[in-house]
Amino acid sequence: MIEIENIREIADEILSLIECKNREYGDSYSKKDGVRVTDLDSEQRIDARIQEKLDRWSTFVSNRERVSEDTLVDLVGLLLIKLHVRRHGG
Repeated sequence: MIEIENIREIADEILSLIECKNREYGDSYSKKDGVRVTDLDSEQRIDARIQEKLDRWSTFVSNRERVSEDTLVDLVGLLLIKLHVRRHGG
Protein backbone atom coordinates (compact mmCIF):
# COMPACT_ATOMS: atom_id res chain seq x y z
CA MET A 1 0.00 0.00 0.00
CA ILE A 2 1.19 3.50 -0.84
CA GLU A 3 1.85 5.60 2.23
CA ILE A 4 0.59 9.11 1.52
CA GLU A 5 2.87 10.69 4.12
CA ASN A 6 5.94 9.30 2.34
CA ILE A 7 4.70 10.72 -0.97
CA ARG A 8 3.96 14.06 0.72
CA GLU A 9 7.54 14.11 2.04
CA ILE A 10 8.91 13.52 -1.47
CA ALA A 11 6.59 16.19 -2.92
CA ASP A 12 7.74 18.69 -0.28
CA GLU A 13 11.36 17.91 -1.15
CA ILE A 14 10.66 18.57 -4.85
CA LEU A 15 8.84 21.83 -4.05
CA SER A 16 11.80 22.96 -1.94
CA LEU A 17 14.14 22.20 -4.84
CA ILE A 18 11.95 24.22 -7.24
CA GLU A 19 12.00 27.17 -4.80
CA CYS A 20 15.77 26.92 -4.41
CA LYS A 21 16.41 26.78 -8.17
CA ASN A 22 13.99 29.66 -8.74
CA ARG A 23 15.92 31.79 -6.23
CA GLU A 24 19.32 30.82 -7.65
CA TYR A 25 18.55 30.92 -11.37
CA GLY A 26 15.44 33.07 -11.62
CA ASP A 27 12.18 32.20 -13.30
CA SER A 28 13.55 31.07 -16.64
CA TYR A 29 10.21 29.88 -18.01
CA SER A 30 8.01 32.95 -17.81
CA LYS A 31 10.31 35.53 -19.36
CA LYS A 32 12.83 35.76 -22.15
CA ASP A 33 16.41 34.99 -21.31
CA GLY A 34 18.66 38.02 -21.81
CA VAL A 35 21.42 35.92 -23.37
CA ARG A 36 19.49 33.38 -25.40
CA VAL A 37 16.81 34.83 -27.65
CA THR A 38 14.02 32.43 -28.46
CA ASP A 39 10.52 32.50 -29.89
CA LEU A 40 9.34 29.70 -27.63
CA ASP A 41 6.65 30.46 -25.08
CA SER A 42 6.91 29.35 -21.44
CA GLU A 43 5.20 26.00 -21.94
CA GLN A 44 7.36 25.19 -24.99
CA ARG A 45 10.51 25.97 -23.00
CA ILE A 46 9.37 23.61 -20.27
CA ASP A 47 8.55 20.97 -22.90
CA ALA A 48 12.12 21.24 -24.21
CA ARG A 49 13.52 20.65 -20.71
CA ILE A 50 11.13 17.73 -20.16
CA GLN A 51 12.32 16.22 -23.44
CA GLU A 52 15.93 16.53 -22.26
CA LYS A 53 15.07 14.60 -19.09
CA LEU A 54 13.17 11.94 -21.07
CA ASP A 55 16.18 11.59 -23.38
CA ARG A 56 18.37 11.05 -20.32
CA TRP A 57 15.83 8.50 -19.03
CA SER A 58 15.99 6.69 -22.37
CA THR A 59 19.78 6.55 -22.19
CA PHE A 60 19.63 4.96 -18.74
CA VAL A 61 17.10 2.39 -19.95
CA SER A 62 19.07 1.59 -23.14
CA ASN A 63 22.17 1.00 -21.04
CA ARG A 64 20.13 -1.17 -18.66
CA GLU A 65 20.89 1.23 -15.84
CA ARG A 66 18.60 2.42 -13.13
CA VAL A 67 17.24 5.93 -13.79
CA SER A 68 18.97 8.33 -11.41
CA GLU A 69 16.96 9.88 -8.62
CA ASP A 70 18.10 13.33 -9.77
CA THR A 71 16.53 12.72 -13.17
CA LEU A 72 13.27 11.58 -11.57
CA VAL A 73 13.17 14.58 -9.22
CA ASP A 74 13.94 17.02 -12.05
CA LEU A 75 11.27 15.48 -14.27
CA VAL A 76 8.57 15.62 -11.58
CA GLY A 77 9.56 19.22 -10.80
CA LEU A 78 9.31 20.20 -14.46
CA LEU A 79 5.92 18.52 -14.76
CA LEU A 80 4.69 20.49 -11.72
CA ILE A 81 5.96 23.72 -13.25
CA LYS A 82 4.26 22.85 -16.55
CA LEU A 83 0.94 22.34 -14.75
CA HIS A 84 1.39 25.66 -12.98
CA VAL A 85 2.10 27.49 -16.24
CA ARG A 86 -0.83 25.83 -17.98
CA ARG A 87 -3.25 26.71 -15.17
CA HIS A 88 -1.97 30.15 -14.24
CA GLY A 89 -0.11 31.36 -17.33
CA GLY A 90 3.56 31.93 -17.77
